[in-house]
Amino acid sequence: MATRVKHGETEFDLLPAGPLPPSPTELLSSPRMAQLLESFSQRYGVVIVDSPPTLGLADAPMLAAIADGTIFVVEAERGHSGALKAALRRLRSMEPTILGAALAKFDPSRSGNRYSAYYGYDYYSYTDKEGRGAA
Repeated sequence: MATRVKHGETEFDLLPAGPLPPSPTELLSSPRMAQLLESFSQRYGVVIVDSPPTLGLADAPMLAAIADGTIFVVEAERGHSGALKAALRRLRSMEPTILGAALAKFDPSRSGNRYSAYYGYDYYSYTDKEGRGAA
């Protein structure tokens, strides 16, 4: 059962996963799951399905195969390039439409490289000709 959620001025419906089924893979690969997503896409302008990580489970690649588009989310400072490449290879094996990638939990002040100053909070500053902060 969907729950109506209000966040600020935005409202959306949320359908929680519920209890873990005996065979999640069979559930996700069933024609019923594709029908469910199709019915949601007719009712809503955007349907977002959050899945577990790509490596280790079959859920993400299976959902990517039946979704209209996939966004690959990477947690900063968590994944190594080899694991990320393997996850993308696994995801691509289902021939999804990959819309892009998102970097989650990135803290530029902790990155410790030359880009942290560039992307840090002090990147833009407005000053007058004498170097004082402009109002």
